[in-house]
Amino acid sequence: MKRRFVVLMMLCIVLTSCAPTYIEESSAVSEDQGVISEQSQDDSVFDDMTFPDRYREILLDAYRGKTDEQLEAEFEYNPDNCSGICMAQSATSIYFLDGRLMRYDKVTGKAVPACADPLCDPQNCILSGSFFVAASKTKLFTARHMDGKIALCVTNADGTNPKIVYKAEIGEFMFPFILNEKICSLNVSLDPDGSAQTVLDMVDADGNFKRLIPPEKIMRMSIIRDDAYFAGKSGIYRIEGDEFVRIYSGNALNVSAVCGGYIYFCRTSDEDMMRMPVDGGEAEEVERYPVGTIYRGYAYSRSTCDDRRAVTRTNIETMETEDVFDLTGMAIGPNIFIDGDYLFLFLTDEYDVKKAEALSERNGKKVNPKQHLAILDLKTGKRYILIPDYD
Repeated sequence: MKRRFVVLMMLCIVLTSCAPTYIEESSAVSEDQGVISEQSQDDSVFDDMTFPDRYREILLDAYRGKTDEQLEAEFEYNPDNCSGICMAQSATSIYFLDGRLMRYDKVTGKAVPACADPLCDPQNCILSGSFFVAASKTKLFTARHMDGKIALCVTNADGTNPKIVYKAEIGEFMFPFILNEKICSLNVSLDPDGSAQTVLDMVDADGNFKRLIPPEKIMRMSIIRDDAYFAGKSGIYRIEGDEFVRIYSGNALNVSAVCGGYIYFCRTSDEDMMRMPVDGGEAEEVERYPVGTIYRGYAYSRSTCDDRRAVTRTNIETMETEDVFDLTGMAIGPNIFIDGDYLFLFLTDEYDVKKAEALSERNGKKVNPKQHLAILDLKTGKRYILIPDYD
């Protein structure tokens, strides 16, 4: 990704040196919304298009005047809503990989490098080259390749005090996640007889390593809020301390969600949805809801039917589905994070598509559209596209 970013930036520099400027961007404060918007000077390529929702800084009303401590107290932490592909969320920040690891600060509305050291060399920073980004309420966790190993790194949420806490062998911690302030990975170990055994490896912020052995050799795991669930032929187990406690007996494929006092799980296939009380009890069949980010009783997901693009949400209790944003004509990234009335995701909007087409035609080479961090306001229906200063 980093190499592609560098190549694209070099290409843009070459193009702007021998062709008219596509867009000159400057900032002006919109006092009624507290949003800093771009004023654009377009060339003929964009004569028939306007882009009022692209911003250098985005200070949202819900965060205005609040401190990091206030946001941490209000934040509803859920690992599914805080870790994803190339993105993560803490109480105070949105982290995203855009050639380098960046941080959108909810308090200031600005996008800055994730590393808080102003003298840090991006080429040698321990956060550079990260292939994994995750967050808890107050910590940022990353993983990168280093010296033939997988280096697990931890910083404070504001990017201060970055440190490598553990170096794993290649093949371990390739798909990490966060559980109770620990970097975890579901790995496969070989027993002395050569058979495969699923293991749960964990490293805390101080670099202490621990390995737990699930009750079955091959199991599937789900992280929901602060709990880990393991599903297999013998049932569903929840980790309590270092113990695997069985809460359901019978075949289970995976645990999908915990919502409204119920655990939702698939029994034999993705279409065979069941639910049972969190504290145990009889399981019952229910209609399956779309896979997505679970937040306050809704499953938020992408809809990509035919040429239509949208963000939808499904009420897990009633199974009613509604579109919350029509994004037809845009490319939607794989993750959707929610904080109150705001959705955070990657978008390639009409401007990026149009610009890439124009650059491709002018240069005789295909230029892929860029993605940007977008914020969708559920209350007002407004869309904000964040354009960092280096873009």
